[in-house]
Amino acid sequence: MTTPRSNASNARKRNARKKRDKIIKDKDKKIEYYRKKSEKYRKRLERLEKAKTKKNVDTPNTKLTEMCDSPGARREVVRKALFGEVLNAQLKENYANLKTCKEKQIFGKVVSGKLIHKYKLWRSKDSSISYKTIQKSARQSGLVPKLRTRKDKISSDCINTVRTFYENDDNSRLGAGKRECLTRKGVKKQKR
Repeated sequence: MTTPRSNASNARKRNARKKRDKIIKDKDKKIEYYRKKSEKYRKRLERLEKAKTKKNVDTPNTKLTEMCDSPGARREVVRKALFGEVLNAQLKENYANLKTCKEKQIFGKVVSGKLIHKYKLWRSKDSSISYKTIQKSARQSGLVPKLRTRKDKISSDCINTVRTFYENDDNSRLGAGKRECLTRKGVKKQKR
C-alpha cells in the first residue's frame, strides 16, 4: 500500500530523473556540436597547411603560356626552343650510335614517359625519333621488348610416346559403356 508521502517522493524522484536526463541530453548535444565544429576547423587547417606545403608545380604547357604572355619573354622562349632543338639533335645522334637491341630498349625507356606521352613531343616531321615511330613501329625498332612466342618445351615425339604408352591396353583400360566416349576435332575416342 502506498502512502501520499511515498507517492510524492516517487514523483520528486521521477522529476529529478527527467531533469538529469534533459541536462545530460543537452550536454551531449553541445558536445556533439563542438566536436563537429572542431573537426571542421581541423580539416580546414589541414587543407590550408597542405596548400602551403604543396609546391606550385606548373605543367610545361602552363609555364610556356605564362612565358609567352609576359612582354620581355622572347629571349627566354627562344632559349627554351633552342634547348629543345639541341636536345632533339643530341638524342638523334645518341640513337644512331646505339648498336644492340638492348641498348635501344633502354634508350626507349629513358626517352619515353608520361609527359612525353601526354604532349606527344617527338612528333616533328624530320625527326628520326618521332612519337609516331615509337608508337607504331616500336616492336620493329626495338624500343619496346618484342613479344616472345612460347616454344614447346616438350618435343612432339616425346608427347606421342607418352600418348601411345597410355593408350596401350597393358597400361590402362577403356571405359565401359556408350557414354564413356569423347569427340574432339571430329575424332571419336573411348575414355580410358
